[in-house]
Amino acid sequence: EAFELVLRHGRNSTLLVLKAEFPGLGGGAQGAVGQLFLDVSLYILGSDSSVEHMVQAFFTRLFPLTYRHLLGGGAALISEECLRGSWKDSIAFGPYPKLIMTRLSRSLLATRVFLQALNLGIEVVNTTDHLRPGRDCGRALLRLWYCPHCQGLLGAPACKGFCQAVMSGCLGGAAEVQPHWRGYVEGLGKLAGAMRGEQDMEAVMMRLHVLVRLALRHAVKARPRLHTLVSNRQAYARTHTQSWHLTATSTSTRVLFSDPASQRCATRVLFSDPASQRCATRVLFSDPASQR
Repeated sequence: EAFELVLRHGRNSTLLVLKAEFPGLGGGAQGAVGQLFLDVSLYILGSDSSVEHMVQAFFTRLFPLTYRHLLGGGAALISEECLRGSWKDSIAFGPYPKLIMTRLSRSLLATRVFLQALNLGIEVVNTTDHLRPGRDCGRALLRLWYCPHCQGLLGAPACKGFCQAVMSGCLGGAAEVQPHWRGYVEGLGKLAGAMRGEQDMEAVMMRLHVLVRLALRHAVKARPRLHTLVSNRQAYARTHTQSWHLTATSTSTRVLFSDPASQRCATRVLFSDPASQRCATRVLFSDPASQR
């Protein structure tokens, strides 16, 4: 719950900054930011996603909004697919996406491992909670209750080793877990102590809005260059598509009518009416060379 609270505050602070400094982005930015923080939440819980993928997906959603609403490209007939693929090639957001990837990777990995270790400890504790003492253990615990040393009466003769002996007998095989449990607790403490600076998820997520804002400012400053790159990309895609259609049409014609039998079949199907045949002949073969 503590980590979820950190993510909620980080998301809200990012949305507030975008709304205050880039109001033109509208509600689309809220969806992009919300999805990013949802991906982060799923990642620290153990999902198969990667930090690189979630950051790239965030800027892929953000660039069309940036281009149309902040860079003045709203009236341009640019396809959504073209815009989604343009930000990375054009380095529209500068070095900030890579910087965000680096910081998130370090902090989220530490958080993910920490949560996995906590869940493992919870499973061990839940397992030992279900252990029930036997009859001999019950009698030993009854004697232990009247041990002055265990009641805090330190002036009385101490029952040396009695408490430990009783608990070892009651827990049985569970007592063998103690060295491993001690090592687990020590390792967990070291991991928690190392979650500072770049590995502190709270510090990174609460300052994520700073890097997002710098990325958007970089895109706004590069407006002329981005307009040119996106327009060229769209023109190339349109030309390539038209060329492909022409090639495909020509190929289909050669395949369908490459033998005389196919030609006669097509003639019977398309021009079964004599009037249609005469009309097609005049249109298609008005040139003597074409008739031959």
